[in-house]
Amino acid sequence: MVWFYRYPGLGQRIADPQARPTESTVLATVWTGLVASSLGILFSMVVMLLEVGQLLFYFLAAPQAGIATIQTLGGGPSSWVSAVDLVSLLALVQMLAAEVIALVLGLWLMFRTTQAAGQFPKAA
Repeated sequence: MVWFYRYPGLGQRIADPQARPTESTVLATVWTGLVASSLGILFSMVVMLLEVGQLLFYFLAAPQAGIATIQTLGGGPSSWVSAVDLVSLLALVQMLAAEVIALVLGLWLMFRTTQAAGQFPKAA
């Protein structure tokens, strides 16, 4: 997120003909931002997986009916949270991980494709 704040300044430099950076500088800045964002997402997902796994093992040790949650709003009856709820949450986090991996691989493929396209002469 910190790297993202460089993009408005980069956009202003691109708009100014006297201070315009080279294409390689712009690409390096963008790729650094993509890598930094991907690493941040990966770190967050690892932490989420560890936390959900810890909660799952805690709830698996609980009775089959689950654990009653305390509700402070509304004054209604308490709801139950069971291990199945945490398995569902774990599956969602794992799907998020798979989607992020697909995104990273797609960006890598796009990068490799654009690099390879510049090596071949254009057809007449």
